[in-house]
Amino acid sequence: MRTWKTPLILIVSLCLLSLASWMPFQDKDVAAVEKKVRVLLTQTGAMNMGRDVLEQMTESIRGTQGVPPGFIEKFRELAKPDELTELVVPIYVRHLDEKTLDAVIAFNKTPAGKKMIASMPAITRESVAAGQNWGRALTQRVIAELGK
Repeated sequence: MRTWKTPLILIVSLCLLSLASWMPFQDKDVAAVEKKVRVLLTQTGAMNMGRDVLEQMTESIRGTQGVPPGFIEKFRELAKPDELTELVVPIYVRHLDEKTLDAVIAFNKTPAGKKMIASMPAITRESVAAGQNWGRALTQRVIAELGK
């Protein structure tokens, strides 16, 4: 019985060692990548994303019928916009490596990068509006088709 255990332990150990080498970041690298993600989020204004989303959600709730009195005030009191940033940082870490972040951060310091950052709020706003219009038109087409 002893003969099969030694090779099995060796094989399992080698597999685990090779898997560890495939890991995209070691623990100390994650902290560096997270720091660079925060730099990127600050550069692009996305660090304020939680505040912006909170404002949009509040306006959306305000226009909803049946919202109990005091709900919006309590919602705003309990909402912590920085929590959204904390949820987003690990997503960036999973999808971007340090080299990519360095390149994007450097690009954002160029005139083209600065123009892109400055243009993104308008591009996003107009894209959302276009998507909403498209969705409304598509809904009307589907209703019309179903009514035939």
